Amino acid sequence: MTAASRADPPVRWTPADVGLARVLEALRAPDHRRGALVALAGHTGAPLLEAVALGGDDALVEAMALAAVAEAARAGAPVRGAAFGWALERAAVDVVTAAAEADPPSRGAQALLVERAGVVGFFPRTLRELCERAEGLAGWAHALEEANVAGLSDPTPMQRLLAAEWLAARGRGVDDPLARPTREAAR
Repeated sequence: MTAASRADPPVRWTPADVGLARVLEALRAPDHRRGALVALAGHTGAPLLEAVALGGDDALVEAMALAAVAEAARAGAPVRGAAFGWALERAAVDVVTAAAEADPPSRGAQALLVERAGVVGFFPRTLRELCERAEGLAGWAHALEEANVAGLSDPTPMQRLLAAEWLAARGRGVDDPLARPTREAAR
């Protein structure tokens, strides 16, 4: 038996893995970062990552691309599946909340947080805490929904209206958010 035959078999890459490897390479090229992030978000199901790719300014896209490369290196090859998508989504939360809290704050980052997270997007620290407690993309989606349901009882009409709009955009009917603040308003 030769040394080569005792070695671990080589990793077999599927066509999807080869495409993903090219996407990860493209993250390092400024002219291709945005498209690579869109492809990566589609591959992994990470919604904030997609929002950054489509709506973030160049600085935010660059920071997200670097974070995605770091997550891929941490995950090892081949990178795929829900666990990698969740790692990328957590990285996106870190990148976007940091930009929203910077001095001066990134208005684009703040807008992305509100678009993706609803009323809780106004509170980056709370958003990070929700993300830290969530387990996977489905748990994250549930935590955001629950935070917006709680937002229906906020004393501020604007906060209730934003929570109601966010929930309605995701198929949740709500009572008139301006009529009365109540947690039971979401159906």
